[in-house]
Amino acid sequence: MPDRRILIIDDEPVLTRLLEYNLGKQGYDVRSVHTGDEGLQAVQAGFDGVVLLDLRLPDANGLDLVEPLGAAAPANRIIIMTAHGSTDAAIEATRRGAYDFLNKTDDLTARLAVAVKNAFRDREMTQRVHHLEDEHASKGPFDDFVARSPQMKHVFDTIQ
Repeated sequence: MPDRRILIIDDEPVLTRLLEYNLGKQGYDVRSVHTGDEGLQAVQAGFDGVVLLDLRLPDANGLDLVEPLGAAAPANRIIIMTAHGSTDAAIEATRRGAYDFLNKTDDLTARLAVAVKNAFRDREMTQRVHHLEDEHASKGPFDDFVARSPQMKHVFDTIQ
């Protein structure tokens, strides 16, 4: 598995240790911080991967962090986790740029494993699309044509 990092921003130490353990067993490199400020600093310092963000933190509302976290590292995927979820909160989170929204229930670890896997897959597909778009943009319209004679090369240059 390629280098896959997860940043947990949650103020519940028991939950963060459980998630670190479970996600670590799946091969992820997991790090936890316990405030919104620490999480934002980690992302601004170059964290690259999937962010698991609690909705209620001691120093911030997780919804208010989605946009600055996304602006600091647009390739990251943000998954909101909360014990206080509602449909309105889920809609607002995705409107602000969250990739997924999960309620902290008994089956959180199982659902989180799927959400994290999907988030990394989405990151990889987005990177592939950007690579192909860049590759396509750098190609000239006649790069696929084979021309050996100087006259044909001149025709292509003229048309271009």
